[in-house]
Amino acid sequence: MGGILTFNSGRRVNIGVQGDPANVGTASSARPNAVPGQSPNLPGEERTLARWFNTAAFVRQPNFTFGNAGRNLVQAPGLRNLDLAMYKVFRFDESRYLQLRGEFFNASNTPFFGAPGNTLGLATFGLVNSAADARIVQIAAKFYF
Repeated sequence: MGGILTFNSGRRVNIGVQGDPANVGTASSARPNAVPGQSPNLPGEERTLARWFNTAAFVRQPNFTFGNAGRNLVQAPGLRNLDLAMYKVFRFDESRYLQLRGEFFNASNTPFFGAPGNTLGLATFGLVNSAADARIVQIAAKFYF
């Protein structure tokens, strides 16, 4: 039997703005303005998949200006994962044997949600709408000779 237990606090997410309000030719560098006194991260008990962070903490910057929001202000959902492997060997003689193996990825079937929508101006802003695969089970047999 073997296993891998993984804990991850969640990656940091950079908040952007739809379009190119700074008029620099690329939308990838556009950041919104941060609202003073508003924390972008919600307490754990207030987080939902429909509102993962405080969307009111960001506003679109005026045209032809750069936003003042810092990089990676929001934390995405974390990960708790358990992968298990169980196997049994049946020996026929010294050089020939059969191995039966069962592997369980995400054995506890705990959801691993994706990052929240990070573009101000889109309907998905602050919304977690993706998840990784659920439990995956695979069974194998190997004959060694």
